[in-house]
Amino acid sequence: MRAPVLILVLFLQASGAQAPPTPASAQSPLSIAQSRPFMSRAGEAPAQFRIPSLVAADRGPLLAFAELRPTLADNGTNDLVVSTSTDAGATWSTARVIADLPGRSLNNPCAVHVTRGRHTGRTLLIFQSFPTGCGEACVEPGITGERICQTLLIH
Repeated sequence: MRAPVLILVLFLQASGAQAPPTPASAQSPLSIAQSRPFMSRAGEAPAQFRIPSLVAADRGPLLAFAELRPTLADNGTNDLVVSTSTDAGATWSTARVIADLPGRSLNNPCAVHVTRGRHTGRTLLIFQSFPTGCGEACVEPGITGERICQTLLIH
């Protein structure tokens, strides 16, 4: 039952909200105050990190993915970033951009670590791509055109 607590904490921290108190029996060795996978660097304008997704690989680092937004608005020029932790979330690397499509907003990252089959060990990231300034309400149906929503998968 520790994973849902960790994901909730990461979501709340990425959104700027305060985490609710966690019962002592449900606490993990991860310290809430020290675990911040997405932070702006000193001297930079504050970054907006939203919609986090966390994956724990079998023998690898923790991977935290999120949207990097220039503002809190949903429909912008969002990129996708990743931050890694090799010490169970006690410290995190600086977030780095892993997907940036000019003229498109990348949204809703969802990560999965493959544990069976020929792709065992791979981390998959599925996300949506919208035209900049356009969200679910203004996309057009179809598979081609300027105002379509694309669903993308990378590993």
